Amino acid sequence: MIRINNTFQTLFSTPRLFFTLKDNPVSERVISELKEMLGSEQECIVFGDVSEVRAMFESGISPDSAVVLIDVGMSGEFSPTTQLRPCESATIPSWSCGAQWCVKVSGKCRRPDRCARQLRADFVRNFQDHLGIGYYPWGKPRLNEKPPVSVNLGDMTNVIGRLNSGPDFAEAIADQGHVLELPKGSKISWIRIPPEPLVCDEASLKGIMTAFDEFEASSCKLTLLDSSVSEMLFSGVDLNGSLKDIYLFPDKKMFSVRRPDLHFTGEGVFASENDEMPGGFAELVHLDQAYKVNQDRWHRCFEWLSGMGPVLFLVSHEWSKCYIPEIKWLVENLQKLGYPALFLSTENLDRLIINSHGVYFDGEKMGTVWRQFPIFETKEDSKLGDLVHAAKNGVIRLVPEFAHFGNKAWFSIFRSRADFFRCELSPKSFYILDAILPDSRLVNPQSTSNPFPCSVAGLNIVDIHHLMGLEEDERNRLVLKVCGANTLSARSYGVLIGHGLIGSTWSGWIKERLQLNQPFIVQRRLESGVVRIPVMNTRRNCGEMFNCRVLLRPWMIGGELVSVSACAVPSNTFRVHGMVDMAVAPVIFG
Repeated sequence: MIRINNTFQTLFSTPRLFFTLKDNPVSERVISELKEMLGSEQECIVFGDVSEVRAMFESGISPDSAVVLIDVGMSGEFSPTTQLRPCESATIPSWSCGAQWCVKVSGKCRRPDRCARQLRADFVRNFQDHLGIGYYPWGKPRLNEKPPVSVNLGDMTNVIGRLNSGPDFAEAIADQGHVLELPKGSKISWIRIPPEPLVCDEASLKGIMTAFDEFEASSCKLTLLDSSVSEMLFSGVDLNGSLKDIYLFPDKKMFSVRRPDLHFTGEGVFASENDEMPGGFAELVHLDQAYKVNQDRWHRCFEWLSGMGPVLFLVSHEWSKCYIPEIKWLVENLQKLGYPALFLSTENLDRLIINSHGVYFDGEKMGTVWRQFPIFETKEDSKLGDLVHAAKNGVIRLVPEFAHFGNKAWFSIFRSRADFFRCELSPKSFYILDAILPDSRLVNPQSTSNPFPCSVAGLNIVDIHHLMGLEEDERNRLVLKVCGANTLSARSYGVLIGHGLIGSTWSGWIKERLQLNQPFIVQRRLESGVVRIPVMNTRRNCGEMFNCRVLLRPWMIGGELVSVSACAVPSNTFRVHGMVDMAVAPVIFG
């Protein structure tokens, strides 16, 4: 599914700098001893403050060739570690400014000279020999641990410069604490920059998107045939009047804009969502422009969007506020390319006139409205409601469509109505969906029926009380997700991963859903695979092999697979939203 270029890997160069910060007295003594032992090729420095450390690295010394010494409370004399070990990197102080190697020195170290001699042997005399046979400077890697390698990415100035020439993604980060984690002046909201695109198998992705097409078309048929399915879909959806029928029985039998979330397992993928109002469109346009990929596909996409007349990007100033800066940039970019594009936020809906003749923005008739407002903000007898009705009546093209296709309840319905889908779908599409949609069961507090007893992830769950009281190893196999169209059913807000949770948190979450009458699915937890991709760590200002989990977000627009956003998050996490410590990689098709 994914091909990654690992030709950037090389051995680390012998460290040039040994340092510590003032007020680490034992480490200071070790540094003093090292200074006596080492020649002019290595520098041994006690810095006064972190600004001096930062200035040293800005002068040309790479963090990859630096060893930081820190005083810690421990039983032994000293203990080496490295940024290469994610589980230990958090123990390396931020004032080290990303130094690759770290030596923890015991406050009880009685022989600083002996410590210095060992560090000279490990990091100077035997350094290249040890790394040459796949060892760390101090010995063998741990079980299943990759040998240490440096990453030489060449000059990344142009790529980083182009990324920072677009919209200010950092401005849109809600948590300003996260902004402080970014390099000074960065306009992109992630710190790891791949030197080149990943390569994805186009045929596999097209097969998945075709399967979703068929799934959505057949789901519309099922809602008409089975009223219980309509009941399952509408629970957790805050709509009134005729909007309910438009949601449940759309004229369009599939999304014209689709972006599922596909988690790479190492070989294939599994799906966690089929987003009904996907974000990140402008981000991906800019990403592909910065890496100069997929441009012909994008031009065909823009032609399709503007083919019926001007396209208006209508953005919620509440739910989608974070997307406003980048979509404004996108509109300006499209205008420069010659496409008729306009921007409007929902706080200025008075500029929109809707009647039987068309939809007008500042007096100009629109051909397409790009919907960046959620279903749950759409009310009857409102401008947004009028817009949905106008689309229903053929007055305007609204994309993505106003429909139920993104409801997570479909994960459960696919399983409970498997015989129906096996007959309706092509054998290939059914096989694909059966493989990528995790086993799920819907719990609907608003319904008199319930899924119990049921089997999920090999667990035979008798009733809701049994579900609440599952043992730790059983909870580890499950994830719970709020369904419907509401604030908790999007952006992972209403997701509870069972792995590592205490029993009271698990049962408390379920009790809250029952009290609030919120439907949720009980789903088998599938673990994404860990891969290594070369990246420039802009916080450390050096290349590294990034141990990560990759989320693929393919965009199908107007019937064509346009591009894919690949979000890579640290391997020690299972979540993908709102992270600074990540990489966003462009994708080309192979």
